Amino acid sequence: TYNGVLLRKRIADQTKPDGEDLTNLYQNNGYLFSSINPVEVSAANDTINFEIRITEGKPAYFNRITVRGNDRTNDHVIYREIRTRPGELYSKGQLFLNLLSRLIFNKIFYILVFINQKLLQ
Repeated sequence: TYNGVLLRKRIADQTKPDGEDLTNLYQNNGYLFSSINPVEVSAANDTINFEIRITEGKPAYFNRITVRGNDRTNDHVIYREIRTRPGELYSKGQLFLNLLSRLIFNKIFYILVFINQKLLQ
């Protein structure tokens, strides 16, 4: 049976930002600006044929990483703890894992990080 909610969830699960859906798969491999669209190709009797059309776009890389709003510690301490470096391929999963693990394990409670992303050609 066709379940549109399940299909949308498998493409982009809004309830789990770190889920195992197609959007996260592409974003974890550098395709920050990918587009994934299901298209109903045909329907006959009890069968619906779908195509999932994916536009990857160019891979995204980190250009500059800037810390702002920090008044608890020296900025170099935060930069040292953030494992993401300029020039690295964007990965949503790695970005959040790095930031969360550093916040939890190093007890840095107040960080406002603005990450400027730039597509390298």
